[in-house]
Amino acid sequence: MRDGMARNSTLYKSEKALREARARLEAAADREIEGRRGVRPDAKRLARLGMELGRAQARIADLQSLESADLLRGADVLGATATGAAKNKTLLEAASPTVMVLEEAGLALEAQVLAALPMSCRQLIMIGEQV
Repeated sequence: MRDGMARNSTLYKSEKALREARARLEAAADREIEGRRGVRPDAKRLARLGMELGRAQARIADLQSLESADLLRGADVLGATATGAAKNKTLLEAASPTVMVLEEAGLALEAQVLAALPMSCRQLIMIGEQV
């Protein structure tokens, strides 16, 4: 019986040591988290700042597009690939070209070409090999 009690006593001591070690680790983790709270910004504030940054970047991109459109507006003829025209549809609309040269037109579908053209375009010159 004494052996059984000794085992129980040893088990109890081991479990108690494990519980104490776990409590120390949890306390250390809590202190670490508390220490970081002062350094890390609040999640809501960070999200708000991220949205403000996104709006500012969009505004900068809009202003750059307007500046580019002003430069392009003075051109008599604009040239682009079908993909480039599609990507810069807003810029082409702002530039209002009446004549466009579309390169790589042999690879583009008619619907893609029409979708990429600005409303101001009166003449389209398509260059490209037939595939």
